[in-house]
Amino acid sequence: MPFENSPSLDAYKNGMPERPRRSSTEHRRVWLVIAVLSVVVVLLLGVNLWDAPAVTHLRGTGTVTGQVVNERGDPIQAEIFVLKTALDAQTDDQGYFTLKQVPAGEQILVIAYLGVGREVRTVVASDTVTDLGRIQFASTRVPEF
Repeated sequence: MPFENSPSLDAYKNGMPERPRRSSTEHRRVWLVIAVLSVVVVLLLGVNLWDAPAVTHLRGTGTVTGQVVNERGDPIQAEIFVLKTALDAQTDDQGYFTLKQVPAGEQILVIAYLGVGREVRTVVASDTVTDLGRIQFASTRVPEF
């Protein structure tokens, strides 16, 4: 503020002047903005925490089983990964697999065979076994020229 616009000492001879009061509408508007921002922050925090490892652990874990077969129905030796985790498994000689300690909730499994991957979405419930049944893995054929 420039010196010319500053208040004189006469304005303070009876003490500090009172600040102008805000109108009640302006006061309500400020509190409404604070309330809306608080709700947004809480929602964003909840969304971010939902997928955090600590909260996932609190939701529980389950087991996923299944059998991977080729297009003819023969069992194949494939690898199974759970996205966003360090969980993986290999099928046995009959194509069966078991993944334990899979976080509860919607999960994406990737089945890898001969350098090709396929996604399988599933919902894992806490303390239960989710059987995916027979998963047919049809490889993409490369045309010969």
